Amino acid sequence: MRLLIALILSATTVGVAESSDAFTYEVFYAFAGGADGGVPAAGLVSDSAGNLYGTTEFRGTSDWGVVFKLDANGNESVLHSFTGGAEADGSTPRAALILDSDGNLYGTALQGGTGCGGFTCGVVFKIDSTGHESLLHSFDGTDGQSPEAGLLRDSAGKLYGTTSAGGSGYGVVFSLDTTGKETVLYSFTGAADGAQPLGGLIADSAGNFYGTTQTGGDFSACTADGCGVVFKLDPTTGKETVLYTFTGGADGRYPQGDLIEDSAGNLYGMTEGGGGCISGGGCGVVFKVDPLTGMETVLYTFTGDVDGGHPSKAGLFIDEAGILYGTTALGGASGGCGGGGCGVIFQLDPTSGQQTVLYTFTGGADGGQPTAGLIRDSTGNFYGTASTAGISGNCGIGCGVVFKLTAGGESPNITSVAPPEGKVGTPYTHVYAASGAVPINYSVTMGALPTGLALSASGRIDGTPTTAGTFEGTVTASNGISPDATQTFSIRVTSVGAGGGSNGGGGGGALELLGVAFLLLLGRVTTEARR
Repeated sequence: MRLLIALILSATTVGVAESSDAFTYEVFYAFAGGADGGVPAAGLVSDSAGNLYGTTEFRGTSDWGVVFKLDANGNESVLHSFTGGAEADGSTPRAALILDSDGNLYGTALQGGTGCGGFTCGVVFKIDSTGHESLLHSFDGTDGQSPEAGLLRDSAGKLYGTTSAGGSGYGVVFSLDTTGKETVLYSFTGAADGAQPLGGLIADSAGNFYGTTQTGGDFSACTADGCGVVFKLDPTTGKETVLYTFTGGADGRYPQGDLIEDSAGNLYGMTEGGGGCISGGGCGVVFKVDPLTGMETVLYTFTGDVDGGHPSKAGLFIDEAGILYGTTALGGASGGCGGGGCGVIFQLDPTSGQQTVLYTFTGGADGGQPTAGLIRDSTGNFYGTASTAGISGNCGIGCGVVFKLTAGGESPNITSVAPPEGKVGTPYTHVYAASGAVPINYSVTMGALPTGLALSASGRIDGTPTTAGTFEGTVTASNGISPDATQTFSIRVTSVGAGGGSNGGGGGGALELLGVAFLLLLGRVTTEARR
């Protein structure tokens, strides 16, 4: 079931928030709340053929959620309908799936399983390429309980994840080998080390894990349970290191979603609260943490107004230019969904801090309250889920939708002149401009700028050159619409003193000295001739 919402956003701006004309929003599938499932609270995963896979938290044949597949035309197939209770297959999945090279899906369910007797503690499951579901592990409380995050899989097929409870009572990090043996790698104590991890894990090139806990850490502002932490875990030794502890103020509180990593190893995420908010209490922030120093930088603070607020368990997506994309569960210009807003899809330039609202949910047929992040296909289109609205069915305020954000409008065309020459030690600025659908992102795709200069994603070269020479390369402008625009540059940087004047004319001072010498020689020759 597909519904095209033919909306190209009008210009709505507050603070540094802007709207975009580069994307068109479309309901790719609307859940009816029957056997097809309802309330998709988790994100999606796609295969090479463009099929999408996900879960719903409720409905299905037993009202305990489903695993579904959507083909490229938006046709849904239910791969598994959970039976719930103490049955071995699990119930109430809240996390995104992962996909291996053989087409097998792996995931977690918050409840179900046999490990806790009548009180269900959740499971790890697998669905093979034929649609058969098998239980890989049933948590018993001591080894974890209530997994709310997706899994991480290594090249040997070993699975890693978190549970929000169990262990010593505050959640665990676990591994699960291919034989089904589960090992608790770390058990949170609920103190300075954190508590209640709702997000999953990511791994760096050295095999270290990174994640967040919603609570624990600093109890001075979040007196009941702590404001949460960003942590690092060595899976070999089980040593946990707290990289950053949230204080609950401008730096944010209650991080719930997954982290992402850029090419330099920096970590990015969001908090559900903290920062500032028009209604008080904090509407959340987008943050960056340097894993080497533990320094946190707030990249954006949500106001809870048209820019969105309370990003819930949503993680971020980062593109090749370093631009971030995400969703918020509340806020937006619609004012629906109980008056707190139905959420937005946004883009953020982490260098300039400029946030652009790509779409504002109304809580009607288009869906509302997205609680998961985005994925992107090879042509630049984004896909995600909204947990409510759409078709009301028997889900109260709606059974949710899968949406598609299609790149549209004109491709970019760089209209600015090539950057000028520079001088060592002299501040330098050049701004690129381009036509086409906004937002447009700029990056150096070949060669390099002069040492000391940097190009922001918004197209501004700033800095002070430190090395003389000629620097060549290519700048690419992209907005998700093919083709990208490119412009070559050749920036000549002169050294201090070269050219005498501040205009970098090259050799002017030397010519002046030669002129003086020539005049002196001419005067001498004239004097000799008169003798």
